[in-house]
Amino acid sequence: MKVFHNRVNYILLSLLIISELVILIIYSIPNLNHTVNFVKSIEDLIIAGYVSDIFWQNGVIYGLIYCIFHTLTYILIIIFSVITLFKHRMIKIVGNIIIIQNIMLLSLTLWHKFLINELNETVVIDIEMYIFITIFLTAFVMIVSLRKKKFYLTLSIITILQLINTINFAIEHIASIYITSVMFVCFSEILILNLYWLVLCFIKKDIELYNDQSDL
Repeated sequence: MKVFHNRVNYILLSLLIISELVILIIYSIPNLNHTVNFVKSIEDLIIAGYVSDIFWQNGVIYGLIYCIFHTLTYILIIIFSVITLFKHRMIKIVGNIIIIQNIMLLSLTLWHKFLINELNETVVIDIEMYIFITIFLTAFVMIVSLRKKKFYLTLSIITILQLINTINFAIEHIASIYITSVMFVCFSEILILNLYWLVLCFIKKDIELYNDQSDL
């Protein structure tokens, strides 16, 4: 039975790592590179002060923070997923990074959709202050989630919220859902969450089996 679990763990973890690498290489890094190049192309306008506050917050700060955080968290998830291949108990760290990633990205999406209006040139809350508050709340959630039951509860809530976000995004972009970039934006986070849940279930069984044998 233990051999079976190890084999399944290895396959699922490998699938998780491959999925993360595909997202990182095909979407995250190119998107970050595109955003950085765009900011560089309007650097003179920014320095000269010709860029409006709305555009600065939504077109520059929001885009850069989103892409940087998306890329950085995927790199960390991949690193710790690889380590988990050899040390299964590291799987919770992977989950913690996934939780942090989803809280931050969902929060940024919330700000972009509801807390700024470019047509009316209104901002409910500045992006810098919003990011600071989000980081504080994320840290609080992570401290609360240190306990096993709270960790699973937090991960469940994040999964539900990301599923709702995925459905809404798919409905909004149904006409262009076949475009590669749109597909990655729509399904990447929920895919990784689902794969992580599968890995977590089998590794949990394997660790419990190991503990039972150790007790003997």
